[in-house]
Amino acid sequence: MSGQEEIEFSADEVIANLSLAPHPEGGHFRTMARDPGMAACGSEASTDYRLLTGEAGEWRLVEATEIWAFYMGAPMALEIVTDQGLRPLVLSPDCPQAAAPQGAWRKLRSLGDWTLASCSTAPGLAADAVETPNV
Repeated sequence: MSGQEEIEFSADEVIANLSLAPHPEGGHFRTMARDPGMAACGSEASTDYRLLTGEAGEWRLVEATEIWAFYMGAPMALEIVTDQGLRPLVLSPDCPQAAAPQGAWRKLRSLGDWTLASCSTAPGLAADAVETPNV
């Protein structure tokens, strides 16, 4: 460590400081950016903050490639299923970014009290556009 003290936050402090709201899949979120300029290409890009707590999310269909980036907190499990099989990943300071390809199924889970990450997509997705498997 470089001699600097690490600042610790609670999930509630992160939620308040970033003005996050409950997400339909669990955890909390806020859209950071939406690029309507891409509408000329027939789509729009978006980036969302996501704060996950210890509960496991549900499997979700990836409608547009998702680029996940780890920011802070506990490592985050990102499980991706494609026609190639299951690809379990852990996002952390050592592996801060991963992509879930369009058409895959994915599930998220914080491996501790909470994780702050972001998800970028193009085209952008509405928060309520969630499809879960019928099992």
